[in-house]
Amino acid sequence: MRMSNDAKRYNEILKDLTSSSAAGKWPLRAPQPLWTHCSRIHSWETVVIGCTLNEAKGFVPKEPLLPPLISAKTETEYIAAIVSFLNQFSCVTGPDGLLVRLNVPDGNEGETKTLENRARHLCGGHLHLFEKQRAQYAGCIAETLGGAALIAEQGSNRFYLRRYSKGLLHIVITTGCVVTEQAFQRSCDLVTQYVPKPVKTFNQAMVIFKNSATAKGK
Repeated sequence: MRMSNDAKRYNEILKDLTSSSAAGKWPLRAPQPLWTHCSRIHSWETVVIGCTLNEAKGFVPKEPLLPPLISAKTETEYIAAIVSFLNQFSCVTGPDGLLVRLNVPDGNEGETKTLENRARHLCGGHLHLFEKQRAQYAGCIAETLGGAALIAEQGSNRFYLRRYSKGLLHIVITTGCVVTEQAFQRSCDLVTQYVPKPVKTFNQAMVIFKNSATAKGK
């Protein structure tokens, strides 16, 4: 098989480097890894504004608060319970001062926007694939927003995180930060909520708020 010009050139360079090293011109060393980032975040105390959510999320401390789960038997009952919850807690103010509207109708393309569709989104994402655990944790939305330990931002989305006494981390996502009425009340809308898997990454989200009232993690 005929050797390409690139392959010949590579072999010539390799031969030259090897012979130069043998002749004592300079030592031939293996390439060294290039370290581009070394996280300074190694505990809740070291979480700072401006670090990435990926760096910080594992250190959100567990709080002595039982997660207020929604309890139901069927998917239909869960949807009805969540709709009632969204109407009961229609607005919640986060520790960042933003008013989050919970009773926001939702609907995929071609659908009528309804509060029932928002409830389905909270239980199973855009595709409305019902997950019982996710539906249960919809009951934590108001508590997570109101007492978030950590808030991160990516574009127009905000991520509110809180870890309950059961140890599971809960996240609520909002969007659409706007200025409303003459009081200049900053507000945003609920998008969704879930318990993120440990491997879930948020590549562009940056921490913008750390709650000093949150107890030190144990």
